[in-house]
Amino acid sequence: TACNGDNNDNPPAHTCAFDQLKYDETNHWYECTCGLKQGEETHKGGEATCKEKAICEVCEQSYGETSSHVYVLGLCKRCGEEKVSKGLKYVLINNKTEYEVRGIGTCTDTDIVIPATYEGKPVTSISEEAFEFCDSLTSVIIRDNVTSIGDYAFQYCESLTSIDIPDSVTSIGVRAFFNCHSLQSVEIGNNVTNISVNTFSGCSSLTSVVIGDSVTSIDVNAFDNCYKLVEIYNKSKLNIVAGSSDNGYIGKYALNVYTPTSGKSKLSTDSNGYVIYTDGEDKILVSYVSNKTDLILPNELTAIYEYVFYNCDSLQSIDIPDSVTSIGKRAFCNCDSLTSVVIGDSVTSLGGYAFYDCDSLTSVVIGDSVTSLGDYAFYSCESLTSIDIPDSVTSIGYEAFRDCDSLQSVEIGNSVTSIDVNAFNGCDSLASIDIPNSVTNIGSGAFWSCKSLKTVTFGENSKLKTIGEGAFHYCDSLASIIIPDGVTTLDYYAFFDCPSLTSIVIPDSVTTIKHHTFAFCESLTIYCERASIPSGWSDIWNPHGCKVYWAGQWEYVGGVPTPKN
Repeated sequence: TACNGDNNDNPPAHTCAFDQLKYDETNHWYECTCGLKQGEETHKGGEATCKEKAICEVCEQSYGETSSHVYVLGLCKRCGEEKVSKGLKYVLINNKTEYEVRGIGTCTDTDIVIPATYEGKPVTSISEEAFEFCDSLTSVIIRDNVTSIGDYAFQYCESLTSIDIPDSVTSIGVRAFFNCHSLQSVEIGNNVTNISVNTFSGCSSLTSVVIGDSVTSIDVNAFDNCYKLVEIYNKSKLNIVAGSSDNGYIGKYALNVYTPTSGKSKLSTDSNGYVIYTDGEDKILVSYVSNKTDLILPNELTAIYEYVFYNCDSLQSIDIPDSVTSIGKRAFCNCDSLTSVVIGDSVTSLGGYAFYDCDSLTSVVIGDSVTSLGDYAFYSCESLTSIDIPDSVTSIGYEAFRDCDSLQSVEIGNSVTSIDVNAFNGCDSLASIDIPNSVTNIGSGAFWSCKSLKTVTFGENSKLKTIGEGAFHYCDSLASIIIPDGVTTLDYYAFFDCPSLTSIVIPDSVTTIKHHTFAFCESLTIYCERASIPSGWSDIWNPHGCKVYWAGQWEYVGGVPTPKN
C-alpha cells in the first residue's frame, strides 16, 4: 500500500508495512507506523474460565468476561471452587463453639450448600423445621461437619429432587423429609443408626435409596406412601425384603433389593426423563421425571409400573406402544390434564385405579388384548363421553366407570361375563346400554343412579343369571325392560325407585326375588311368565302393589307386553 503523506510531507511518502499487531478490548489488527490499519477483526478462540478471560488465538490477549461456575455436588467442575449459599440463618450453639443452621434466611438459592464451617466455626446441625415449606428448594448439599438433621427439617419441600447425606450425619429426625414429592433418590451416610418415624413418608417420586451400613432400625412408616421406591441398596444388616411392609414400608413397592455382595442396580434414566427398571428382557417404566405434555412411550418398554404418572398434572396425551403388556395400579391416577389415551394391542391387564379421577379425559382407545378392566379403572373420569370395551375383555371391575358423569355411549364386548359392583354407578348421561349374551352377572349397584338410562337390552340367548342388589336403583328414566330367560335371581332393591318404569317382563326362570325389588316403582306394570308366585319370592317383593299379570293374562302385541282383554 502506497502512503503519500500529507501536504507537509508528514510522514514522508512510503510503502506501508503493516507489521505491528495492535489490539483493544474487542478487536485486533495490523498497523503501519503511519497509523493506517489493516485486517481488523474481533478477538476469537480460547475459552474463558471461572477466574480468567478467554485468550485470543491470534493476538494472545485476554478478552470478554469470565464464565459462570458450573457446580456439581456443590463444587465447580471448572475451577474446583466450593459453592457458598449466602444468607442462610445460623445460630451459635454448644457454648458458642459451633453453628446450627436455623433456616433459609435471606438466601435466594434454589440449590443450597450447607458448609462445613461458618465464620471459622464448624456447622454441626440443621435445626428442626429449618427449611420446612421451602417450595423453591431443588437440591441440598450437606458438608461433612454436620452430625444431625432435626425433626421436620425439610418437610413439604415439594420441589426438592436430591439430597446428599454425608457420613458425618448420625441422626435424622422425625418427618425430616416428609412429603418431599419431587425427591428422586437418597443416599443415607454410613454413620446414621436409625431412620425415624415418617422420615421419608409421602416422597412419591423416590425411586432408589441407599441404606448406610450402620443403620440398625427403621421406624414405623418411615417410607410409607413411597409408591415408586423400586430399588434399595442395603449396606446394613437389616433384613429388607421386596414386597414387605416391615422396616417402615421401605420394601413395600421394591423390585430390587441388593447388597454390597449380591446384585447391582437395575435402574437407569434416559434423556427423555423415563426411569426404567431392566431385568433381563423386561423393561419396566417406573417413573417419569420430565414435564412434556404429549408422550409416545419408547417401543422397548414391556410394562408400566404402579403410580408412574400419578398426579402428573402436565400430561395431556399418551400413546402406549404394543410392546407393553401391563399397566399397573394407579399408573395415571389424578392426571388432571390428560385428555386422550391410546392403549397398545399387547396390554392384557389394566390395573386398579389406572385412570382414576382423570377429570379431562375425553378419549380412550383400549387395545384388543386387554382381558380385564381393574377396580376403579376410570372412576370419576368426568369428561369421558364414550367407551368401546373390546371383545378381549372378560370382566369390568368394581366401580370401574363410577361417576363418569358425561358418559353417553358404552359398547360392551362379547366376552364380558361380569359387570362388577357399582361399575357404572352415577353415570348420569348414559341413555342406553346393550348387555351382551356373555354376561352372567350384573353386580350390585352396577347402574345405580344412571338417571338418563332409558333402555336396557340383552343379547339373544343371554347367559345372565343374577341382577344384583340395587343394580338399577334410582334409574329415573328407565321406561321398560324385558328380563331374559335364564335369569334366576333379582336381588334386593334391584329396580328400587324407578319412577318412569312402566313395564317389566319376568321370565319363568326367576326363582328368587328379594324384598323391595320394585319398591317405589309407582307407574309399573309387571308381566310374569309364571302362573303364580314361586315360593322363593319374598313376601314384600312388590311392596307398593304394582299391577301384576300372570301367565295367560297377557300377551305380546307387536313385541310389547299387553294385558289380554
